[in-house]
Amino acid sequence: MTNNFDANNTDRTPLRCIVCENVIPDAAWFARFKLGDGRVAACSPHCMEKFFDNKRECAAKVGVTLLADPPKTY
Repeated sequence: MTNNFDANNTDRTPLRCIVCENVIPDAAWFARFKLGDGRVAACSPHCMEKFFDNKRECAAKVGVTLLADPPKTY
């Protein structure tokens, strides 16, 4: 069985957090965001922080390759 990271998915397959891969019950995600051509979800603020620290690894879970981080502007 494959993990469902597609936050646009409308079937009854349980949605999983893109970071920790835990099931997100009843669409109770902390954040849902665009990644590649689809949307993914994070289950908590902690997972959102971990996503920002490990974007490439998380993106690879859904077959998305991130080339470079955008320049930081302050």
